[in-house]
Order: sequence, then C-alpha cells, then structure tokens
Amino acid sequence: EEEEEEEFQNWELVWAKSAAKGDWWPCQKCEVPDSRYQIDLTSQIRIDADEHCVYCFGSLNYAKIKPGMIAKFERNYQRFSKECKKKSFHKALEDVEKYKNGTFPGAPRPKP
Repeated sequence: EEEEEEEFQNWELVWAKSAAKGDWWPCQKCEVPDSRYQIDLTSQIRIDADEHCVYCFGSLNYAKIKPGMIAKFERNYQRFSKECKKKSFHKALEDVEKYKNGTFPGAPRPKP
C-alpha cells in the first residue's frame, strides 16, 4: 500500500515515522537546521537528496525521514491519530493544535 511519493513543502504539517515498525508521528517538514537558527544542535543532520528533515512535535527533536515514511497530515489524521497510545504522542497532538491556533511556534525558522 506504499503511496506514490508526494511533494511536501517546508513548514507543512506531516506524519512521519523513522522506522518501519515505528509509530506515525505528527511533525513539520523543515529545512535542515544550520548556524542561522541560533539553536544548540548536538549533531548536524545530514540528509540525502531523497530524504526529508522533520521537526517532531512533542519531543521537539529533528529527524531524518526516508522516502515513503512521510504522509500528508490532514488526509491521514483520522487513521494515524488513533494508532499510538503513548502519553508523549498525545502531547504531540496537543502541540499541533496549539501550532494551528498560533499559540505554539512549531519548527524554528532561520533568523534573517
């Protein structure tokens, strides 16, 4: 049931999973953070041309996502939002709702 790889824009809400057996997680597709972000990065994220960089709600970590492990947010909400029972997952969904109504910043943007 692998979907055709779709186009994803930076700053778009997405579902992503980092491992085949992992949970789909609410994320925001973003640029790979660099020195313009003025945030502490423990390790530089290096992604291949076909991979995606995402910012994970709840944990506020970045992750590198392989093709086929990213999905449109609204279209898959009903299915994916019920799959995971972890407390951290429910916190992540709350963060998304706050992001949508403007009370949570989401992925850090580069400083101009």
